[in-house]
Amino acid sequence: MLICPVCTSPLSRHTKTFECPQRHTFDIAKEGYVNLLVSKKGVSRPEGDHREMLHARREVLGAGHFAFLQSALFKMLEAALAKDSDSLSTILDVGCGEGYYLGTFAAQQAAAGNLNQAYFGFDASKEAVRLAAKSHPGCTFFLADVFHSIPIATRSVSAITVLFSPRNFQEFARILKATGNILIAIPTPDHFKELREYFDLLKIEEEKEQRLIESAAPYVVRESHIVEAQPSLTAEQVHSLLTMSPNFRHTARMQALKPLPASIPTTLSVQLLRLSLP
Repeated sequence: MLICPVCTSPLSRHTKTFECPQRHTFDIAKEGYVNLLVSKKGVSRPEGDHREMLHARREVLGAGHFAFLQSALFKMLEAALAKDSDSLSTILDVGCGEGYYLGTFAAQQAAAGNLNQAYFGFDASKEAVRLAAKSHPGCTFFLADVFHSIPIATRSVSAITVLFSPRNFQEFARILKATGNILIAIPTPDHFKELREYFDLLKIEEEKEQRLIESAAPYVVRESHIVEAQPSLTAEQVHSLLTMSPNFRHTARMQALKPLPASIPTTLSVQLLRLSLP
């Protein structure tokens, strides 16, 4: 499943390392993840999510504020995997963050007795994969860059999940089985709409879905749903919600324009899409 990022040969797992036939060796960290992000001359290392963003995400997701998305995603993913005729289904979470969605899905499937599935996730943030591997030992997490060659064997993945993360459809087409599916979550223009009264937030493209569809060719949309929730959040919870989002990278946008009320109704609105080949 994993391939060497240096020579693309298959990687074999040993007690403390992954190794390919050409003797390229990659140490497994004490938390359980492996760094497959190879530095290339003239290519800057990708910037992953900061520690504050990851811990805020863990807090928000752990509080159940995105349970509506989890439920819809897992239902769509289970239906997609049911069509996989191979004896082993492989799920890859791109931009896995701290591993919440992949780890929770793996735990639920194991509890249901579905043991013919393998779970892989990667991120450009070392802190992200460290947290993910430590919290979800039933999954394989690795450090990699989605904008370069993904160290996964060709035609080996049953389903790819990309939740609010960058996409590389050229690489997805290489690693995905012919019958595989890509599940994508993107924010709709209504996402955080009430919070825009208090914060100068990053704008969400009106044509975001259409641009995604155009860039995904030859993959086509098989399902598309908008899922939403409107939790009432405290000022502290709002801060965590914004800290886990790309707005955190823009310090000025995190400054409140006026005092926040004790409770803020907040729209969480997500477009969930499933893509496959025609």
